[in-house]
Amino acid sequence: MKKVFFAAIAIACAGYTNAQTGTEAATAIGKVETTADDQQKTPIKVEDLPALVKKSLASEAYAEWTAESAFWIDGANPHYEINLTKGNNKTVAHLDKEGNTVKL
Repeated sequence: MKKVFFAAIAIACAGYTNAQTGTEAATAIGKVETTADDQQKTPIKVEDLPALVKKSLASEAYAEWTAESAFWIDGANPHYEINLTKGNNKTVAHLDKEGNTVKL
């Protein structure tokens, strides 16, 4: 009886682990989201940002910040949205293709 019980637990745990891995894979692929103002938000890798945007992120204004994730916002005001962290602090930079700050 103990063997049956432990086998059932092992199968349940394996199923749960597989379900979690599937969720992470779907998240990693990235989805295009549509924002409230009909702009499309597409996730991109930080390392795939244009050179001019990376140059701006390396400037004094963002030097102490680490880029955690990035999105391309396509719509009336196309730009990159970059989520930045510095210790426990978080902020978002909005930069155009040339690396200039975008006012929203």
